[in-house]
Amino acid sequence: MTIKNSQSLLISGGLLTVIGAISQFANLNWAPYVFGLGATIVIVLQGLQISNNSRSDSRQYRLAKIAFLSSLLLGLSTYFMAIGSNTWVVSLLAYSSTTIFLSFRTNSN
Repeated sequence: MTIKNSQSLLISGGLLTVIGAISQFANLNWAPYVFGLGATIVIVLQGLQISNNSRSDSRQYRLAKIAFLSSLLLGLSTYFMAIGSNTWVVSLLAYSSTTIFLSFRTNSN
């Protein structure tokens, strides 16, 4: 997968999660499905990033693993959203704060 395709998929997954989260605040029934689709895209891309960084230095590989583990919080948010619990906000906040931290730590090559 090329970098441009990966970036556009990541942007579309992020947009789907944002649309799903806003829809959940509006109490729309289809919100967990849209959020889950976006979360699945982000989780798969983060998993692919681990395999792409396995040949790079150990720091980048470690940061890719942390990003993948934090993206699993999106899946947890989807579960909490589907069962009707408000705990999805907490796991989404944990994911977003970890992602912000990692964005300053990774190289933008």
